[in-house]
Amino acid sequence: MQSMAWILVFNYAISWWNAYATGKSWAEAKAVGGWIRVVAWAGAILSAAGFSTVYLFLIAYGAHALGYVDDQSMRLALSFGQLGLVTPLLGAGIIVTLESWRRWYRHQSLLSLGLAGWNTYATAHNALSAFEDSGDALDMIGEAYAGAADSKSKAAVAAFITAIVIALFALLAGTLQTAFLIRKYAATDPMPDAIVNRGGGFGRAGKGRTALSQGKADMR
Repeated sequence: MQSMAWILVFNYAISWWNAYATGKSWAEAKAVGGWIRVVAWAGAILSAAGFSTVYLFLIAYGAHALGYVDDQSMRLALSFGQLGLVTPLLGAGIIVTLESWRRWYRHQSLLSLGLAGWNTYATAHNALSAFEDSGDALDMIGEAYAGAADSKSKAAVAAFITAIVIALFALLAGTLQTAFLIRKYAATDPMPDAIVNRGGGFGRAGKGRTALSQGKADMR
């Protein structure tokens, strides 16, 4: 339980950092477009997915601990959240990993190498976790749906709907927090002169961007 708490704190901190880094480059990315905008959107997705993962666990486990939902609803909510977040997490993670290696190639340093290495590990770890866990999550959801469809009991249907609501609420909360933070930090960073004067290209304008990083998609 203590290790799970540390992972939640770590993922929350990484998600906040990604929102901050994305916000700092948002105006530039919007003006320049191209790859830099793809990376900015990837950072926003990583941030939103990371926050959503944290909120999903807190809401699901909290509601279960307080007796508001049963064990089945809690596990279903986690399964719905996992399946809903795995694709954007992996896609955005791959983009951020490629960008971190590109940054290391252009501005070689021990810090950029370490970040690229971490992002590579996080992408591989998240991909392996998705491969191992998605099948079980699909089976659980399929069994619960079949049980709710065949059952005459309102409890089975309520458990299924409750799980969906928890997952959607966590996703909404994570997305809204990311949007708020990006807007907040974007408003504090002036547009680079190279963009304002239209005198610089991607390389010059993008040199000072803050690096993005990844958290862990599971709680192991």
